[in-house]
Amino acid sequence: MFFSTENDVIDTIRNHIDTRVFPMSCTCCGKAFSSLKSYLKNTTPVGKPVSYDAQQGNWKPRKPFGTASLSNCACGNTLSISSSGMPVITMWRLLGWARQESRRRDIAVSDLLEYIRNRIDEQALAEPE
Repeated sequence: MFFSTENDVIDTIRNHIDTRVFPMSCTCCGKAFSSLKSYLKNTTPVGKPVSYDAQQGNWKPRKPFGTASLSNCACGNTLSISSSGMPVITMWRLLGWARQESRRRDIAVSDLLEYIRNRIDEQALAEPE
C-alpha cells in the first residue's frame, strides 16, 4: 500500500486505531474508552505526537520504536495511542510519506503529525454516538 493522498494516510492510521487500540481503559482509574470519540471527549492531549524513529532520522527501522500521541485521563494518568502492533511495512510507508510530505510542506515532522492527529480527531468527533 502506497499513499497517494493525505486521506489514504488518515484512513490507514484510523483503521489501526479503531481495530488495534480501542477499546482501552485507563490503567490508573479504570475509566473505559470504547472508541476514539469517547477517548477524545474524556482526555486532554499532551504535546504533539512523536515519531521516535523520525526523530532519530531512521526512516526504515527494522524494529520501529513507533509513533505515539499522549493524552491525560481525567484522573491525571497519561495514556497513549501508538503505532504498536502496526505492520513494519506499513510503518515504513507512513514514515516515507511523512518524510516526503514534511519536506514538501517545509514543516517539521512533529508539526505534520499534529496536523494529521487534528484531522483524525475532527473526523472522530463528527461521528454519531
